[in-house]
Amino acid sequence: MEHAVSACFPQVPHGAGLTMLSVAYFGYLAERNPNRFPDLARAMGERTEGLSEEDQALAFITGLKKLIKNAGLTQHQLSGFGIRRTDLRRLAENAFHTMGKLFALTPVKLTVDDATAIYERAYA
Repeated sequence: MEHAVSACFPQVPHGAGLTMLSVAYFGYLAERNPNRFPDLARAMGERTEGLSEEDQALAFITGLKKLIKNAGLTQHQLSGFGIRRTDLRRLAENAFHTMGKLFALTPVKLTVDDATAIYERAYA
């Protein structure tokens, strides 16, 4: 999904784009397929003992947010690079058109509507 961002908005560095999308993307996946995330949460140093599967998945998101903060990258926002909310659907369509085979490998079936929702979460 980031490739669509930096392709349409070349002023967005790839790493910044990944950072801006990561919490929204992985959060969306964790809500729909939480069993994939407890190991990731533990790898991020988050405690998962005694938590439900859903809360273990969300612990990964907590760890991801900490990593972004500790790396000093919380200031990046899509709007700060000139991206408007009205661009989000176009980005989702571009992502599916150019990187569609990667969506087939995602552990959660995603549609263009899902990708738009992820971009929307990242935008907020």
